[in-house]
Amino acid sequence: MTSDGNGAVPGPSGDGESEVPTTSEQATNQATNQASSSQLNNADLPALFWDEMPDEADLKGNADLAAINSIIDETTQYDRLLNFKDYGNRALKTGMEHRRKYYLRQAIDQYTQGVNVELDLGDDVGPDEDGKTVADLKRLKSILFSNRAHVHLLLGNNRSAFLDTKDALLYDQGNIKALYRAAKSTAALSLWKECRGYCERGLELDPDNQDIKNILNGLVAEEEKRRKAAAAEAARHFRLREPFA
Repeated sequence: MTSDGNGAVPGPSGDGESEVPTTSEQATNQATNQASSSQLNNADLPALFWDEMPDEADLKGNADLAAINSIIDETTQYDRLLNFKDYGNRALKTGMEHRRKYYLRQAIDQYTQGVNVELDLGDDVGPDEDGKTVADLKRLKSILFSNRAHVHLLLGNNRSAFLDTKDALLYDQGNIKALYRAAKSTAALSLWKECRGYCERGLELDPDNQDIKNILNGLVAEEEKRRKAAAAEAARHFRLREPFA
C-alpha cells in the first residue's frame, strides 16, 4: 500500500484519511460496548446458557427453562450420575492422550458434579424405571469418588486422593480400584500402617491383583529398610554410651 503523497495511507474511501479511530473514538466505542454487554441478562439468552438462576418469581412463563426442568425430572438419579461419570471419563482420556492438565481438571469437575448429586438412598426406595436399585446407585457413587481419586493421584494430590478413596469405600467396600488407590495414596503419604491395611483388604477380595501386590512388596521393602536404619541407629547410640578403654 502506498501513500497519497501527503504521508497519509488512503482508507477504503480513497480520500487519504486513515480509518483507524482516534483515541477519543476508541474510548467512546469501548464504553458503548461495555454498556451493551451490561444490558445482556438471562432474558436475552436461552435458559441453557444462563450464568445463574434468577428468583423463582422470574422463572414463570419461560419455555426454555420449563423444557430443561422437564428433561431433568424425567432423568433418573442413576442416569444423572452416569452422565457425569461418562463426561469425566472422556475428559480424563483426552487429558491422558494429550498430556494436558487442563482436561484432567475438567475430569475432576465432572466427577465432582456427580458426587454432589443428592440421592435418595432410603431403605424403602425401590428400583427405578430402569430397574436400578439403591445398591446400584451406591456402587456408581463409589466409582465417581474412586475415579476422582485416580485423577488426583495423576496430579500429585495424594491427600485429596486418599480422602476420595475413603468416601468411595463408604459407598462400596468391595470397590477394588478404590482399595488400590487408597493403598497407593497412603504409600505416597508414608502412612505405612494404613497402606498395609488397604493392601490386605484388596488382596482378600482379589488375591491375584498384581498392582496391589506391587504396592505391598514395596511396603515390605520400605519396612525392612526402616528396620535396618533403626537397628543401625540403636547400635550407634550403644557405642556412644560405651566407656572409653
